[in-house]
Order: sequence, then structure tokens, then C-alpha cells
Amino acid sequence: MSYEQKNEIEAVQPTPKALEYITTVSPIVWICGVLLGLMAFGALPVSVGVFLCVGAFWYVRHIDAQRVLEQQRAAAASYVNVKGPVMVCSVNPNEGIASINARADEWRENLKLSGNPYWEKIPIIKFPYTPILYGSSQLSFGWNEYLQASDSKRHSANMEWCEKCPKELRDEFKSAVLPAPKMET
Repeated sequence: MSYEQKNEIEAVQPTPKALEYITTVSPIVWICGVLLGLMAFGALPVSVGVFLCVGAFWYVRHIDAQRVLEQQRAAAASYVNVKGPVMVCSVNPNEGIASINARADEWRENLKLSGNPYWEKIPIIKFPYTPILYGSSQLSFGWNEYLQASDSKRHSANMEWCEKCPKELRDEFKSAVLPAPKMET
């Protein structure tokens, strides 16, 4: 590194801690602080100041709720093109049924938020990993066997959905899931 580059890097001043703190304070705190200051100096009647503080608090909360909803809708927008069954499988051997149920509910909610017209009809299949299938004296179900079983279950679910999905969706789903026919030469 040259001497000039070193001096350039050292010349950059970090943001003072006070300015960093100012940006982390909620807007409602600033608004109420200004209103309380105006009330303290008598520039604003107390009843009006309290009314404005409550109104500002409600308005900021409403704006935050709208922003969160918009973020959720934007994140769920990729779910609008889901046309087939969704398998919710364990990510690792330690993931339990409660986590699978929560992720399945999240899938359904995201399908609904995205505006997917089939959000109620698309099957969401829960397939948790259960290491002991038949009891403690039987052989256990290994992780690799589970992955193979989940792939097989996904294929079966796709084939079943292909037969009973809405008619307007059937051709599109078949072309996306089923293998292309082989051309004879």
C-alpha cells in the first residue's frame, strides 16, 4: 500500500457516536420531545400538546404497521407463481414437528399474502423427520433414507396433484413438472 493510499484511509473520519445515536432514536421520541419542549416554554397548551403526542404516536405506529405489511407482501410476492404441492420437510435431524407446522403455516400465509389465486387449493404436505419409525427395538430411519423418502413423497404428491389440480392450471403444471417427451429420430 502506498503512502498516499494510507493517508487517504486515515483521512476518512468516522461518524461521531452522537450522530449515530441520533439516527437510532425513534421518530416518535423526537416528536414528543419537541412537543414537550413547546409545552414547557408555554408555546403550546398542555391539552393540545398531549393530544398531538397521542396523535403522533398513533400515526407513527400506523405508518410502521403499513411498512411491515408492505415488506411482508414484497417478500411473499415470489409465492404468487407457486402452482404445485409444497413439501415442508425437516432441514436437519433435530428439527421437530412444531417447527414443521410453523413453516407450513408460514407457507400458507405467504401464498395468501402474495395473491396466489390457488392459495387455498395448493396442498402443503408436512413431512417431519422421525428417526424411530416403529419403536425402539426396530431399526432407525437414517437421514439419507429420510431424504430419499421425502423426494419420493414429493414425486407422488406432484403426480397426484397433476390429476386433481384445477383444469386451467393442469397444462402449465404438467409442462413444468413432468419430463419432456423423448423425440424419436
